[in-house]
Amino acid sequence: MKISYENLEFPCELKEKILKLVNTSKIDVHFVCGRKIVLSNTNLGLEDPNRVIISNKAKYLEVLVYEQDDSFYIQDFAESLSLTRLVKIVNKYL
Repeated sequence: MKISYENLEFPCELKEKILKLVNTSKIDVHFVCGRKIVLSNTNLGLEDPNRVIISNKAKYLEVLVYEQDDSFYIQDFAESLSLTRLVKIVNKYL
């Protein structure tokens, strides 16, 4: 079985929205592209999601962004988040 990797591109529109809404003077925002992992000769595959890492000097928050989904996921939360809710969380806690 051969494993192949396909890099995903981070959506430009989403990057622009996040950078507009989050106060970037107080925090650093890094975008990490995800990838698709495909197992040859099977119908199985995995998606390593895109990530947004938002940090200041004391704290950081890692947000997962899946390719076919408009929601955001934080590992500590069991639910998906909208962009508006994510911005509120970032501006409140960081």
